[in-house]
Amino acid sequence: MGCKGENFAIFLTVRSGFQIDPNLPNETYRKLADALRLDGRSGNPFRTSDFFREFNAHIPDHATPENRAKPQDTAP
Repeated sequence: MGCKGENFAIFLTVRSGFQIDPNLPNETYRKLADALRLDGRSGNPFRTSDFFREFNAHIPDHATPENRAKPQDTAP
C-alpha cells in the first residue's frame, strides 16, 4: 500500500481470507502518521486497526476493465 503524494509505502503479509496484522513497528507507525499529517493533538489516538478498517471499507468488491489503474495512479 502506498501513499499518493508522499514517499511512503507499507508492505504487509495478507493471509488467507485477506487478513492482515494491523500492528506496525513503531518506526512504520510514525511514518504512516506523518504521511497522514497527524500530529497527535486531535485528542483522538491514532489506531492502525481503525485506519485499516476504514481503508478496507473503500476497497472495491470487484474489478472491471474500466477500473484499470492509470499511469498517474502509480509510483514511477
